[in-house]
Parts: sequence; structure tokens; C-alpha cells
Amino acid sequence: MKPINANRVLATAAASVVPRLEGRWLSWSASARRVVAHRWVDSSEAPAVLPVPCPAATPRPGWEWLPASVQAEIDGWSHQRVVAASPACGGLSAVFAATVTHADGSSSFVKAAPCTSPAAAAYLREAQIARLLPLGVPSARLRWHSEHDGWVIVGFDAVDGRMPEPGWVPRDGQRLVAAWQQTAAALTGASPALRSAAGRPQPLPSGWADIVAGRRRLPAHAAHLATFAPSMQDLEAGFLATCDQATTLAHFDLRPDNLLLGPDRVWLVDWATLQPGPAWIDLVTLAVAASDDGHDPQTFLDTAIPDLDGARLDQALAWMAGAWLTYAAGAPRPDAPHLRAFQLRNGLLTWRWLASRRDLPGTPTLARRGGHNLRGKA
Repeated sequence: MKPINANRVLATAAASVVPRLEGRWLSWSASARRVVAHRWVDSSEAPAVLPVPCPAATPRPGWEWLPASVQAEIDGWSHQRVVAASPACGGLSAVFAATVTHADGSSSFVKAAPCTSPAAAAYLREAQIARLLPLGVPSARLRWHSEHDGWVIVGFDAVDGRMPEPGWVPRDGQRLVAAWQQTAAALTGASPALRSAAGRPQPLPSGWADIVAGRRRLPAHAAHLATFAPSMQDLEAGFLATCDQATTLAHFDLRPDNLLLGPDRVWLVDWATLQPGPAWIDLVTLAVAASDDGHDPQTFLDTAIPDLDGARLDQALAWMAGAWLTYAAGAPRPDAPHLRAFQLRNGLLTWRWLASRRDLPGTPTLARRGGHNLRGKA
């Protein structure tokens, strides 16, 4: 297979973004760094504290897990032998993702999955998108990709970065939002080729509509929310219409383990989910993660984009909650053993936020875990 012409890396976040945010984020500790109040309305249908498992990072396999032919393919594309590999210790997939060290001491980041794994299709899509990202997007440069001997293999530049640690909102929130603003601005001028590569691979999920129609179900932890499905279906439809009409692109999976903090920049990784949608949906997703880190998601969002229309936010939250929760009710994934727990927790966190905005009963209360457990992704 011929090598892909990859985009170069845009190194630094736009300097003009940070001053606009600084005043808001410096006041976080005074007004917004608080644990979310867990409101509970008496209901015999749901427990006061839901025993929701906390998803953890999935251990990644090492270099020896790869077939010899795949190892040789990586050596060939790298033009030198791999002498060491450090598996990423974060994320949800149990397939190969590691920073590899080459014989000359240089490094790259390699992902590999057998074609029978759901990750393989995602890796192929990510490669097609990553090579077309605008220079203004802070992403790792794609070096090459290959389909070889029943495997999909992708090679990127290795970047110097770490995942946000628990307590990241007051410490790193300003930088993360600045990186999002830079990315959103760059994607506004996306090329026709990128828009084609980022075309929706399948319709966005419509969890509440599927529940109403009997096509899908809620997980046991959230079964008491089925009574709200008809009204949530209407809100969900509003967000889906917004996405259908969108002329912008959004990452759709912006969360702490898809962000890397470097000394002078923030990297956004895992681009397979890029598709048409309102750019602000990525900050809504990040705000849900902020709530799992002990912060009020509404204050987080208002600090970043204070003029977001409340009706549109409710529609997005309804869509997100329905998608997460119906995904969580799916069959276990051997290649991602903690995925369903992750989806369940995020669905309930999203519902809690929506319920607090609309004064809905039956708001689930989750045991606090004090930060995400998907740390260490390289």
C-alpha cells in the first residue's frame, strides 16, 4: 500500500484564545469549584445511590502480542527496527496502542488491530481523517497506515503529553477550552476532502426513539427512566435535526482520555468520530467529564461558552443520555471490557445534568469516584 501524504503538525495553541478565557477560569475556584449537588426526588422506582461500577482503563497488550508479520510490517514502514514498546495504559480498547522506540532512538505511536476487531474500522477511518486535518488542528501527524495480513496498522508521530489528572478543571480547564476553540476555528475551513472523509459513517443514534419503538432498552440501572422516553424523544429529535443541518465538524468524543497536555500545547487524539455537528457539542461532552471530576457541568460550560442557547443544550443532553444509556444496555465487548460501565456512568451523569435543568424527578445519584480512571493514555 502506498504511504499517505500526512498533514504537518500545528504546534501551538492560538495565543489570542487564552486571554479571552483567562479572566473566567481564574475565578473558577471562587465560584465554580464545587461538588455537584446530587438532588434526589423520592421514588420507589430507583435507589438513592446507584451501585454503578467505575470504569477503569483496559490493560493494553505488549509488542509480543503482535504476530511476527505485523511486527515486520511496522519495522518496514518505520525503515528501522523497533527495539522497545511502551503500551498506552489508558483508554477502553484491549488492542495494541503503544509508543515504540526505534533503533536510532526516535519514537512513534502505533496502533494495530486485527480486522475482526471493531477497532480496525475505527483505525482506518482515523487514518483517512487524520491525514486531512487542517494545520490549525493540534493533532499528531499521521506517518503511515497499512492493511497487512489481516491487520490494520496506523503510525503517528509520538507526542510529549499526559492526560489531565483528577482535579483538572481549575488547573487545566483554560488550556483545554483554548485547544477546543483553536480546533473549532480550524475545522470551520475544512477542505472538501476532509468533509468527505468525515461524512457520517452511519446515522447518529436515537436512543429514546428506539426505546419508544421497542427496538432498544435501557440498562437495569436506568430502567426507571423509561417513563420519560416520549418527551426525551422530542428533545433528541431537535438535536438530530441540528446535526443534519450542520455545516461544521465536531470531534464528538472529547473527553479527558482523548486529550494530552504537553509543555506548551494540548493535543486532541482519536479522530475516528469526527463528523458533521455543532462544534459546541464537544464542550458539552467535556462538561459531563467535568461533573465526574466533582464540578458543576453547567458552570463549566457557561464559563467557556456563556451564550449557548438553553433549548439547544437540553436537546443535546437528551440525545447524549439516550445514546449512552442504550449503548450501555448492549452486549459486553470482549475487546473493550469496561466500555459498558463507561457508557452507563456517562449516561447517568448526562441525565443528572438534564434533570437538574428541567426539574425532572428520578435523578440518579452516583457514588462519587473523585476523577476518571482512564488515565495514562499515550
